[in-house]
Amino acid sequence: MWYQTLVNVNVREAPDVLSPIALNGAAVIPKGTTFGVDSIVKGKPFQGIDMYLHRADQLGFMLNSPQLVRQV
Repeated sequence: MWYQTLVNVNVREAPDVLSPIALNGAAVIPKGTTFGVDSIVKGKPFQGIDMYLHRADQLGFMLNSPQLVRQV
């Protein structure tokens, strides 16, 4: 599956928006970036959303919010 960021998006170490940003805080993916997803997992809910994308490159997790990402 392929997704694209709609804004700059933090990649987290775990499926939780309070989890640290991966790569010691450097894993912020720029708006317009297309990336592969190998799974969608349930995580800690944030504003009613509890599904997270796991990046295929094993970098980490991103909240599956329609305000942050879209499938392409």
